[in-house]
Amino acid sequence: MKTVLRTLAVSLILTAASILPINAQTAPGNGFLTASQRIDPLRFLPSPPDSSDLRSAGDLSASARAVRCLKDNPARAYAAEAEARMDRKELIQYFSAAASLYLTEKETPETFRLLIRVLDDGRTSTLTSRDRIARKNPCSRSARKQPVATVDTALYCYPSPEITDAYLLVQVLSQLQPAAIVPLMALARSYAEGRVLERLQWESDIHASVLVAAAVFARLQSSESYLAGLDKARTELSERIIPVPRHLSKKPDRFLDSDDMPDGSRFIPAPPEFMSEAFLADYAWYFWGKEQRKDPSRAKAAMEDYLLGDVDSMNTRFNACLPVLITPQRTPVTYRFICRTANDSKKMNTKAKYYFHRTRPFVMFGEASISPGHDDLMSKTLSYPSGHSIRGYACAYAFALLFPERTEAIMARAIGIADNRVVCGHHYKSDTEQSLPTAMAAILRLLAEPEFQHSLTEARAELQKKN
Repeated sequence: MKTVLRTLAVSLILTAASILPINAQTAPGNGFLTASQRIDPLRFLPSPPDSSDLRSAGDLSASARAVRCLKDNPARAYAAEAEARMDRKELIQYFSAAASLYLTEKETPETFRLLIRVLDDGRTSTLTSRDRIARKNPCSRSARKQPVATVDTALYCYPSPEITDAYLLVQVLSQLQPAAIVPLMALARSYAEGRVLERLQWESDIHASVLVAAAVFARLQSSESYLAGLDKARTELSERIIPVPRHLSKKPDRFLDSDDMPDGSRFIPAPPEFMSEAFLADYAWYFWGKEQRKDPSRAKAAMEDYLLGDVDSMNTRFNACLPVLITPQRTPVTYRFICRTANDSKKMNTKAKYYFHRTRPFVMFGEASISPGHDDLMSKTLSYPSGHSIRGYACAYAFALLFPERTEAIMARAIGIADNRVVCGHHYKSDTEQSLPTAMAAILRLLAEPEFQHSLTEARAELQKKN
């Protein structure tokens, strides 16, 4: 039913326009970020899986599933192809409908201009890095049905400008309409999967693109011109914004009651089934982690991220990439801001973990993890998504709001925390990848909270004195 409704929605959006060719190389125009502020994804993105490596099995199995889906599910195939043909203005209309904002260039010019400029910033970051990484997309005219739209098989795909666009729209629209975080996150995931179905992207392109969108969005929060544009858009949309119920936490170590945080189980996909095609990549990453543990320095770093990855000590995991040492004694306001952010994000994984109920990998394979003395306790907890990784990505967002000039280094540190959960044997790779959109939803909800904004302002003032 959802597929049919999505198909109808896509059809309505495209009815007024002729069928447009896929335009993956739309040139960026006038964004908000200056040349010195722009994000360089090459400074934090991991390299894409090599086709000769078993860790690329997830990409290959997703491509094989795409062929079957396009054959067996015509409605989903039509929706995916129609989404792929959307230009950026149509994409804005598509996502704004999910947020119950229904934007048009004529009726909401300020909001439309805001979103176009944000997408320009995203394109500026993705196009250069994508062409330098030079990973070719899986589409082949000989293997793929001839599309209505023209597809250039020479186009590179990692990271994806289109998926980056989608997740940037999710984040900005969520700032305008916080009540729509969950449907927007679900639509973005569906849109990204549609591009995999159309064989325009590999599965692993999605995670890389979400990372870029997160970094660009975090950097935009320090742009005065962006924040001014956001205020104009809020004024323009004042009658369309749905109030968000607020139940301030009675606990001083949080901003919100846990029930007010988005439910990750409603927008992240189910984990791969054990020994399915898609599971092969998780299997390969698990054994990659075991090999990494043979390096004493890597094993030590992974253990530190595990043992010091709880709320109170998460600050220490980022200090190496920050210009100011964050401690309870030197920066008490900033320290408490980060701890409260981590605490709220920690609650994001509880519902999802019990909903999906995935066993940890070291338990599944009957082996010891990096910390055998903790295995009995760890075996009683669940794997998907990764709580340490959610806290890591959420704190990365928070630190990037405080230190925008260090965004790339902060994101690289968060990726390292997530990868070390695989090295420990406590998580599959897919556990840590789906922690990123979960943390994104947590931060988007917190950004709508006045107390969070007040605490952020106080932390910035404290850090300004330290500088």
